[in-house]
Amino acid sequence: MQQLTNRVGKQLEVLIFSGDRQQVENRGKGFGEGEIIRYVFENSKLIQQCGSFYKITGRVFVSNFDAIHEAHLKSTKVFDYPVPGYGRYAKRIIAHLFTNLRHCRGTVHTIFYKCDSTFFKERLLNRNELVNDSERFYLEQSYFLPLIKTGFSTFKIKPVLVGFSGSTGELYQDTDYPETTQQRAAVILAAMGKK
Repeated sequence: MQQLTNRVGKQLEVLIFSGDRQQVENRGKGFGEGEIIRYVFENSKLIQQCGSFYKITGRVFVSNFDAIHEAHLKSTKVFDYPVPGYGRYAKRIIAHLFTNLRHCRGTVHTIFYKCDSTFFKERLLNRNELVNDSERFYLEQSYFLPLIKTGFSTFKIKPVLVGFSGSTGELYQDTDYPETTQQRAAVILAAMGKK
């Protein structure tokens, strides 16, 4: 793998992490995801060198990443959010006027996003502590309030996701892949116990 990353001009860093399984079981996978990202911020040498980063869920690949990256070179916070720009602006005003009201609630997608490293450390890094699946409060909701208060953009190009959701098992699939790539993906999914 190191040879491949060197050949394409990329750096690879492998971190090994074992989280608090009991807490994840009690509070939900969003809590565990937050633990993983905190571990990365505390232990990664590469992330210390970056002003911003992209996060992608482990079982998903973004097939049009290069185009997305190029389109968002100057963007600091990019999250999928199913509400148009004027809706985000209205929520932002409400969040500043009335904190902790139901109008301030919302979700951003956490499968794939880009975020400024400093903002993330200061505003989002410990938000997983609020996650509690049994109370129907997820990581996607815990990230929303700090983001809506400061503002964020959505993807200019729709990310094409390939893989499957760890929580729902939903399959994300780009059917434009060559047959050989689809066959390789099928072999990997079969090895993981997925069809």
